[in-house]
Amino acid sequence: MFYGVPMTSGATADQAADAWLATYGQQYQVGDLDLRLRRTNSVAMGRFTVFAYDQYLDNLPVELSQGRVLVKNMQIDGAMTHEVVLSSARLAKTPVGGFAPVTVTGDEALATARKIARFATMDEWSQPELVVFFGEGDFDQWIEPVKAWKFVGAASDKAAMQRFTFFVDASTGELIHARSEILHADIIGQVRGNASPNNTADIPSNPPVLTNIPEIRVTVENTTTTVTTDRNGNFTIPWSGTTPVNLVVTTTNGQRAAILDSVNNTEIFVTQSVTPGVSALININAAPVENTTAQVNAFIHTTLTRNFFADRAPSFAATLDTLGGSTTPARMPVNVMINDFCNAFYDGNSTNFFRAGTPAGSTTQCNNSAIASVVAHEYGHHIVNRLGLAQGAFGEGFSDSIALLVYNDAIMGRGFTATNGLVRDPDTANRQYPCTSTAIHTCGLILGGVTWDIRTGFINTYGSTQGLELARQTHVDWAVVTNGGQGLNSMHPDSAIEYLTIDDDDGRICNGTPNYSIIRQGFINHGITVPPFDTRLNATLISANPSSVPSGQPLTVVVEALPGTSSVTAGSAQLLYRNGASNQFFAVTMEALSGNRYQGTIPAGLCGQSLEYRFSFGTAAGTFTFPFGCLNGTSFSVPVNDGTIEQVVGLQDNDGGWLRTDPAVGAATAGNWTWGDPLATAAQPSTGFDGNNCWFTGQGTNGSNTGEADIDNGRTILTTANYSVVGYDTPVVSYQRWFINNASASNPNEDVMTIEYSTNNGGTWQVGEIVGPTGTGTGWRLGGFTPNMNGSTTLRVRFTAADEGVGGSLVEGAIDNFRISSVQCNPGCADIDYNNNGVFPEDQDVIDFFTVLAGGTCVTANCDPIDFNRNGVFPEDQDVVAFFNVLAGGNCQ
Repeated sequence: MFYGVPMTSGATADQAADAWLATYGQQYQVGDLDLRLRRTNSVAMGRFTVFAYDQYLDNLPVELSQGRVLVKNMQIDGAMTHEVVLSSARLAKTPVGGFAPVTVTGDEALATARKIARFATMDEWSQPELVVFFGEGDFDQWIEPVKAWKFVGAASDKAAMQRFTFFVDASTGELIHARSEILHADIIGQVRGNASPNNTADIPSNPPVLTNIPEIRVTVENTTTTVTTDRNGNFTIPWSGTTPVNLVVTTTNGQRAAILDSVNNTEIFVTQSVTPGVSALININAAPVENTTAQVNAFIHTTLTRNFFADRAPSFAATLDTLGGSTTPARMPVNVMINDFCNAFYDGNSTNFFRAGTPAGSTTQCNNSAIASVVAHEYGHHIVNRLGLAQGAFGEGFSDSIALLVYNDAIMGRGFTATNGLVRDPDTANRQYPCTSTAIHTCGLILGGVTWDIRTGFINTYGSTQGLELARQTHVDWAVVTNGGQGLNSMHPDSAIEYLTIDDDDGRICNGTPNYSIIRQGFINHGITVPPFDTRLNATLISANPSSVPSGQPLTVVVEALPGTSSVTAGSAQLLYRNGASNQFFAVTMEALSGNRYQGTIPAGLCGQSLEYRFSFGTAAGTFTFPFGCLNGTSFSVPVNDGTIEQVVGLQDNDGGWLRTDPAVGAATAGNWTWGDPLATAAQPSTGFDGNNCWFTGQGTNGSNTGEADIDNGRTILTTANYSVVGYDTPVVSYQRWFINNASASNPNEDVMTIEYSTNNGGTWQVGEIVGPTGTGTGWRLGGFTPNMNGSTTLRVRFTAADEGVGGSLVEGAIDNFRISSVQCNPGCADIDYNNNGVFPEDQDVIDFFTVLAGGTCVTANCDPIDFNRNGVFPEDQDVVAFFNVLAGGNCQ
């Protein structure tokens, strides 16, 4: 994420965004960047323009890729300026060596999914399309991108609640992921009821009241003349004559919603005679019963929620009114009276609400789920879908937040159960970041809680009417810009930055925003850190912070410090730097350039460490430091290295010399590690990561029997060979791993896979990584760790997969593409600040160099070694030659 100050500008918002991508797009480090514009929206009534992009690799769309560029539109001295103030992205990187070839057809991929037992009830399938897949929004780590066939399978029986989007590897035919598009408003306990007025269920104590029906179509019978009521239910049909006519109104024919009664198939259909010129009242639900009240409630609140969002993001309204992958406007299908109880869901193409009743085997009685806030919640999932964001915890929390703001009520689903129980209360739940639960509805409470607290802050500051509207508008503006959640965290520190950027009025959030204190408190209340701000100066790093710098090469930096409430005192600008995170900072005075800019040079750093630097400016109001926490920390950091070295164990041609070393006590009775080509099941991969073979847990005989050879009743251990890491300064271990412990409903998310390492050939072991018990699932995912070598030059790793939870469960693991790598450091020369006193170049460096060369003592007691060129030969004339070369600004020789 890039933010905090204006970055590029243009005569138009489009030009500013294009300039940012051309200038800085490669900073995302994904190779050749191919971003294609998905939408352009005006935000905050024209103060901003957001450009949303989809990524393409090999000319294929990347599933759930995100690119956002936010342009601030300002009028300065009578002229409009357009400056990029925020860019964020979630992008895939082309695999090293390119994508595997496409060897599986779309029909073959479709057949793979249809053969899996748990999808057998699906009878509706879409045509496969080729995409690039690299994970889902709630994956702990994104997987290596692969070309995959994408298609949707669904059950026509809505009560089955089955609709999945499938991703099948186009090279191996393996099912990578099946994403459920059914998004529930589940609760725990007894659920009843639906509401008419008061955001409350349809219960005897809350009987339906006559309510205006917005944006429903009214047709003159036997003609094509149709109009739509306004938001107060009023309509005017141009007509001539006074002869009575019949008008037809049905809940299937709204401008925004089409209601279907899934049980009775008796949607409201009213025909009423009216006399032109005489005001008529058409009551479509004169004698309300459960199914008709549910239809009216669902119709009103679907329309109300759609308008709530579209009114505040008008440039997004056209996108909001589409379904699935279509760009054609469509009404939202809303199914009520589904023949099940205690739930509601969104499936990507419709919202769905259950009738009143008690589920089999339960004592919990639920009311009809077409309650105002529940209807708004399910439409909130549609907003997330149209924004192109992942659902998960973010989808649940965001959908709650929409309902909270539409009805100005912190309670979700009043009267959901017959005992007047509710669904959720984000305010009193006080869920904190990071989320420690595995339930997406629970983790969504962070977003709902932050939203409610910000709403309360706005109301306390501006009053109930203006404050509520400011909270609503700011939240919708943020929604159009955000990249969504991070794993199970529905809101996180990046969300705070997005929120503040939307609230900002000058393109520099580090000097505060108009409602900084309100927004900050809302996030802090839920454990989310918010960048501090300082208004004395507006500082910007002009020289982009590089991703790395070679050893032996100085780093020149330029900073701009514009006046704020104060200005820079002449001669006070200093650059503070250090080599390594534990060393002291040295300060050098910076050279003043034109336009409030300052330049300084940091001596070459030591390979394998990092150069850290920050800036200090004197002002009449005290010392100003930059960065000061607003820009992700109190100093900038640049790693120093000269490349990497690596050894790879591919496991395709042989088992790598690895051994299965199960414990003498507690060994698994089935599903032990084995090497070869795995037989695909719903829990086990069909191939290795790089090809057919890999190490995996247990080989069965029937791919449809998921539990035939999974791990049972203990541990199984896989131990690698003992690898030499001579010459590896800081070895890093990485691998592709597969681990799933939730492939069945029996005791899911209980077991773990533990990865350990040994630096003494198995004498002792230390933990490198633990996978699970949450965040697991099918799919190859990158894992790894940095071992503590303690001077050793050998390294061995072992993988322990286990089924040790309470009761039996389905557990499978696999390992492939094992690597050990390290930063490569070329010797190079020392830096010219020979005595390390922070002053350079100076005569004292020359004096101290020759003093040490002659066997004397360094006056600072902190001089570099006399082997200046670091070739291992000293003292020698070449050290003197290299010293003076570097002193003169040349290269080390």
